[in-house]
Amino acid sequence: MTTTAPRDRASILLPRERIAQLKLLAAEEGCTTTEYLEDTIRIRARKKQINLPGLRIGHLESKLLAIAFTDPEDASKLLFPMLELSAGEARHLASELRSLLKGGQRVRPAFETEEQGHVIEVYRQARGIILAMHEHEAAGNTYKKSFTRSVTLDVIDWLEAGAATVEAL
Repeated sequence: MTTTAPRDRASILLPRERIAQLKLLAAEEGCTTTEYLEDTIRIRARKKQINLPGLRIGHLESKLLAIAFTDPEDASKLLFPMLELSAGEARHLASELRSLLKGGQRVRPAFETEEQGHVIEVYRQARGIILAMHEHEAAGNTYKKSFTRSVTLDVIDWLEAGAATVEAL
């Protein structure tokens, strides 16, 4: 069974003058208006230390990094189950995601996690990035989570910071 986390979208209303400005700003940066808005939000959220809603990351006593994705508006709704990664696996995953953002191969080589035996793969689909986790053969479930470029950058940063934290334990 494959479970794909839903990707919600919302509309915002802006005066026509602001829309025109937004289009000019985005064109100047060489990106879409959505990418421009996302990057602006990402930068401002970082300055104010506002984390990425829905990304749950922490460390376990076993010196593993635990990541999961929940509904950004309801943390009790799990969209992508907890994945346990060693510091090396977290850094590897971050590196693979970064490679996709830089235009590397559309599909990166899959790898198996040591602790849980899950197969992890990342690939580019249109302008987005997909993280897929295939549970060990006994369970047979696959979970997928899609990210925009901007959200992928946040995930990379959190993976690298989490790896540094578990290495320091």
